[in-house]
Amino acid sequence: MYKQSKNNYKIYLSAMIVALTVLYCGDPIPVEEMGNAKFEITKAANVKADVLAKEKYEGARAALFEAHDLVSKNKLKEAKDKAIEAQSLALEAYNLAIPELAKQTKDEAAEMIKEADRAYAEELAAESFKNANDLMAAGDEKMTAAKHYEAFQSFENSREEAIKARNQAEAQTENLQRELTAVEDLIKEAITYGANESSPDKITEANESAKRAQEYLSNKYLKDAHNEIVKAKESATIASDIAKKDFASKKKIEAGAAVENAEKEMVNLKSELEKGDLKSKLAKSDESQESLKNTEETLSAAQASLNNAGKTLEEAKYSESVEHSKEAIRLAQLVKDQVPALLVLIKQGTRSPVVSTQAGTTTVTTENRELAEGWKSYTVKLIPERRDCLWRIAEYKNIYGDPFKWTRIYKANKGQIKNPDLIYPGQVFDIPPVSGDLTKPIIKKEKVQEDAKQPETQKTIERPKMEQEVKPEAEVKPDSTNPSNTVDENSEVKKTIENNNQENIK
Repeated sequence: MYKQSKNNYKIYLSAMIVALTVLYCGDPIPVEEMGNAKFEITKAANVKADVLAKEKYEGARAALFEAHDLVSKNKLKEAKDKAIEAQSLALEAYNLAIPELAKQTKDEAAEMIKEADRAYAEELAAESFKNANDLMAAGDEKMTAAKHYEAFQSFENSREEAIKARNQAEAQTENLQRELTAVEDLIKEAITYGANESSPDKITEANESAKRAQEYLSNKYLKDAHNEIVKAKESATIASDIAKKDFASKKKIEAGAAVENAEKEMVNLKSELEKGDLKSKLAKSDESQESLKNTEETLSAAQASLNNAGKTLEEAKYSESVEHSKEAIRLAQLVKDQVPALLVLIKQGTRSPVVSTQAGTTTVTTENRELAEGWKSYTVKLIPERRDCLWRIAEYKNIYGDPFKWTRIYKANKGQIKNPDLIYPGQVFDIPPVSGDLTKPIIKKEKVQEDAKQPETQKTIERPKMEQEVKPEAEVKPDSTNPSNTVDENSEVKKTIENNNQENIK
C-alpha cells in the first residue's frame, strides 16, 4: 500500500517536473525529496502518529507545506532542504508511534481474548480461540525483535480472531442452559429421595452453584457458567447417591417385612387347610387348586424381587433396587389380599360376590336386580390362561369392543372394586352404556342379606384371625402390549389407583 502511494506521488511530481522544466531551466525542483516526505507522512498517519507522535507529525506536515511554498518562490535549494526535513520528521513520528500502536493493539487483543475465554470459547469455539492466542504469541515475538509493525499486524489479527471466537461461543448459550436444566432436574430428583435430610450440605451447594450458573449465563460469562454447572452436578450427584442409597436401603427393609408377612399368611393358610374338611374340599375343587397355585407363584415372585433388590443394592444400583423393592411389596400385598378370598372360596366351594367388608367379618350379599335399558351385567370368570381383567372385559365385543373403556366399568362399580388392579372370579359388575352418565339407574326388586345362621349363599362368614379384608384374586393387568394402567381417561381414576397403592409407591 505504501509503495503504491509513493509511486503514485512520484508520477504526479514527475508530471510537474516536465511542466516546470519547460518553463524553468535553473536549479531542479526537489520532486523526489518532496515525494519521499509525502510518503513518510502518509505512512506515519497510518500508524496514528497524528495522535501518538503529534509534535513530530505536525512538524513534518508544516515542513512539507513550507517546501511547496519555497518552490513557488523559486527557492528550490531551500525547498529541497525543507522536504528532506519533512521526511526526517515524518520518519521520527512513525518510529515513535508504531511501538505504542502495537502495544495498544496488543492490549485490545488481550481484552478480547479474555472476553472469548469468559464465553468459554476454549471449548465452544476452539479453533478461533486457538488462532487468537497463537497470533498473540507471534506478536510478542515480533515485539521482542523490534519488528513493531509486524507485531501490530499480528495483534490486530489476534483481536479479530478473538472477537470471532467470542461470538461463536455465545451463540451456544442455549446448550449450556439445557445442561443447567438437567442439573436442576437432578437436584429435584435427589430431594425426592430425601437428600435434604441425608445430605443437606451437598444439596445446598448444588442449589447455590446452579443459581450462580444462571446468573453467569445471563451475563454471557459462559466459562464461569460451565464451571458452576459442573460443580452443581457434582454436588447433586453425591447428594443423590447418598439419598438413593439410604432410600433404597429403607425400601429393601420395608420390602423384606412385607414379604415376611406374606410368607406368614401362606403358612397360616396351609395350616388351616390341614384342618377339618378343608383339605378334602381343596382336593375336589380345581378352581381352588388353581387359585392356590397362583397365590404361591405370586409369593415366589415377591421373594425373587426381594432378592434382586438386595443384589442391586450391593451393586450400588440404587434406582433398580428401589424398583425391585416396590415390586416385592406389591406382590406381597397381592398375596395378603388373595389368601382370605382363597380361604372363603375353599370353604364355600365357589366364589360369591363380596360387596362390602367389615373388620373381622366378610358380608356376602345377593341381589335380585333389574338393570335399566342400556346397562348389562357381567360375572368375572376364572380363565387360567387369560384371566379376566377390566381391560379385557371392556375389550369383549359384547361389552365395548374397546379396552380403553375399562375405566367406565371401574367407575360404575366402585362399591365392589377397591383396587382396579385386583378383581376376582364371581364378582358381578354392572356394565354401563358405552357413553353417557355413569349413575346406575337400577330397579331393585328384592334384596336379601342374612347372617351366619342363614343358608350358605347368603351369610356372614367369620374370618380366620390371619385373614384380612377379602380382595380379588385375579389381577387386573393388561397384556404387555396393552398398557391399560397408563390410560389417562380420567384423573379421578388415576388418583384412586395411586391412593390404593400408596404404601407400595413410597
